Amino acid sequence: MIETITTPVGRLVEGSLYIGRDHDAENQPLTFKTGKNVGQPRTDFYFAVAVPKGNETHWDQTAWGKVIEDVAKMSFPKGEYIHPDFSWKITDGDSTKINKAHRRPCDKEGFAGNWILRFSRPFSPKLYNADGSQQLPGEIIVNLGDYVQVYALIVGNKSNKQPGVYLNHLMVAFTGYGPRIILGPDPKTVGFGQDPLPAGVSSTPLAAFTPSAP
Repeated sequence: MIETITTPVGRLVEGSLYIGRDHDAENQPLTFKTGKNVGQPRTDFYFAVAVPKGNETHWDQTAWGKVIEDVAKMSFPKGEYIHPDFSWKITDGDSTKINKAHRRPCDKEGFAGNWILRFSRPFSPKLYNADGSQQLPGEIIVNLGDYVQVYALIVGNKSNKQPGVYLNHLMVAFTGYGPRIILGPDPKTVGFGQDPLPAGVSSTPLAAFTPSAP
């Protein structure tokens, strides 16, 4: 079973719409796990979007969540989707459970108060303006912290070892700018520019040295 969803407006909190990755979080090369290219290297365009929670107590109570759940049920009729290790590609942003990276989702910027949907595909998504009437140019416009909507393909992963669903992004609409999310140390807080300057340092370019004639 294959279905599509269009997400509500959410905030881009992980990954990139422009830059693919060829290694996983453990620095192992990514390869195709199924299909005719199984075992061959692949590039993954991954990003995560934080969709605000409403009155629901679980994401499967939303319109988009119901579609994802239905795909899982149809793709795994033996009930694999009931297992706690089923790979939904959705995280509760308020969770205090420590993940494989030894971090709690609730501590990550932009996660709290949201459902975190994780999208990936071996191709970069097509990018459009807010109403989809114009495709955006290739240069980087959308950054972490900005707001987007995602049109995605939902499909079961056909895996017996790690059953789950794929959220394959197809198109992304850029809705608006948000506070920039900076991964790693903030360059404004690490101590740059606080030491006295050594002799010879100038805040403006210096004239080139011209040797005197012999």
